Amino acid sequence: MKRIAAILMLLAATSPAFAAKVLQGKYTVTYFSGPTHAESDQVCVTFVQTGGIAGFPDSGTWSARKLARDLGGNFTVDGNVIRFYATYNGGTNVLNHYAIVSGTSASGGYDQWDRTASPVAPIADGTIQMIRGCA
Repeated sequence: MKRIAAILMLLAATSPAFAAKVLQGKYTVTYFSGPTHAESDQVCVTFVQTGGIAGFPDSGTWSARKLARDLGGNFTVDGNVIRFYATYNGGTNVLNHYAIVSGTSASGGYDQWDRTASPVAPIADGTIQMIRGCA
């Protein structure tokens, strides 16, 4: 019985969901905007694990402050993929991110959308790099 418990603990400690728990805390997110992927912005994002977002145990809220404007929303971790998203400008615009987590960093992409257009129109897109900690 002790051997089974030890194996289960080892599996839990090495699973992608366990590794993704590093997303608790502050991360520097650098944006590289599309088609040239030139660096366009950098923000400090704080992730707070709360669980229960869309049924994902590794999930919670995120927030960032930029130019006296607060931005934030929810995030979910699915294996080693984090997705975090928010609305802004009174809910008329949407910002979504996704990234593959590798240790204390992650890389992926983002999209911004104007939901008032029909069909929904893109505002901007590109790639992101995330590194644990903020300057």
